[in-house]
Amino acid sequence: MLATDEIPANAAGCVLPCSDEQGGDRELTLVFAGRRMVLTTPDGIDVVLTPLQVERLRAALRDLLLDVDPGDYV
Repeated sequence: MLATDEIPANAAGCVLPCSDEQGGDRELTLVFAGRRMVLTTPDGIDVVLTPLQVERLRAALRDLLLDVDPGDYV
């Protein structure tokens, strides 16, 4: 996990509720700090993405959702 002193005071962030494979409640934390996006998983692993990597992730998620049958949405 990133040390508190590594995240600028003006960083923007949010918490995304989600669930694990067994249906347990979990949260993903997203923080935009400087020129990087830090996604923290429920087990405390930080994934650091550049703006280009964030855009690629967005595009990949969009493509996956377009390939899913709307009847599969929960």
